[in-house]
Formats: sequence, C-alpha cells, structure tokens
Amino acid sequence: LRPFSGTVYVLNVFLDQESTEFIKAMAGALDAAGWVREQPKGMNLGIPTMRIDFGQDSEYVPSCIESGIGVHARTKESLPVLQSTPFPSLPKAVQAALTLKASIAASISPSDERNVEAGVLDPEPGEGVPITICVGKKP
Repeated sequence: LRPFSGTVYVLNVFLDQESTEFIKAMAGALDAAGWVREQPKGMNLGIPTMRIDFGQDSEYVPSCIESGIGVHARTKESLPVLQSTPFPSLPKAVQAALTLKASIAASISPSDERNVEAGVLDPEPGEGVPITICVGKKP
C-alpha cells in the first residue's frame, strides 16, 4: 500500500465491537503506509457515529450499514471505460482502492468472497473525493 502514500481516505463502521477493532487495525496499517485519514470533526445529525480511540486520538466515525467491507473510489470515468482500462492507466484513487481491496481479501481468514465488496468503483462525478472504506457487519 506504500506506493499509494498520500491517498486520502475516510472510514465508516458498523456499530459493533468486532467491526471497530478491525477498523482500528486497518487504520493503523493505512497510516503506517502513509495514507491520510480524514474524518468529520463533529457529529452529523441523523447519522449515528461511534467514538473510536485510534491510539493518539479519538475520532467520531460515521456508521456503516453494509455487510462485509466496502472500498469505494469515485471517478469521472464510466464503469465500462474503467473496466477496459489497463491497471497502470487507471486514476490513482482507483488503483489504490483496487490494491486495498485485494490486500484485505487476501488477509481475511477464513476466506469468503462476501467479506470484501466486489464493486469498489463508484463512477460518479467527484474525482478527488477521498476513498471511503466501510467496515460493515460480518456477512
């Protein structure tokens, strides 16, 4: 993940102990690889948050209602264009998201394809928006 040092990401988490422990471990690995975590500075009305201690500081992390782990990158390109583009030519955020997805999937035991969301690409306007990582309820 170090080749993507400087990649900005945000976290969302299912509000249970297992998900929060996993997200702390993932944030530690991403921080060590030079990724930059951004989180809201307060609470958002209507969106539950969980206060998580990341070691040096605590942050309020918005809730996630997904199942498994989702990695979402936004780009201006359509999904068919992205699917036909060679990996080295993809936008940097998409490369980072795909690499992260592959790293997570290879590290979870027991292996289960439902653990990490297959569709990591969110082809909507908003390139440059941080990658969103959602650690949802265990499938």
